[in-house]
Amino acid sequence: MDLDFNLNLLQHAINQQIEEQKYNYTWDLYKCLYPLMITGQVEFMEYPNYRNKIFPVKTISRSTDKSDEEIQTEMEGIVKKYESGVR
Repeated sequence: MDLDFNLNLLQHAINQQIEEQKYNYTWDLYKCLYPLMITGQVEFMEYPNYRNKIFPVKTISRSTDKSDEEIQTEMEGIVKKYESGVR
């Protein structure tokens, strides 16, 4: 259990470091492009939009062709199996 906790802390620290490096990388690039944006040689873009263009925000699409009733019926079956102990 202690090992899991330490691994979670390590993963969190690594993720924070990666995000910081992404921020520094995009900020340095943005600072280089900013004079070109001001003079109109490159289309102006605010920093958050620029960063999202380089590192797009990942979104998870959870669309389905099932109706609400089909989903509810499927979930009821799963709950019944769980409650009866069948896996």
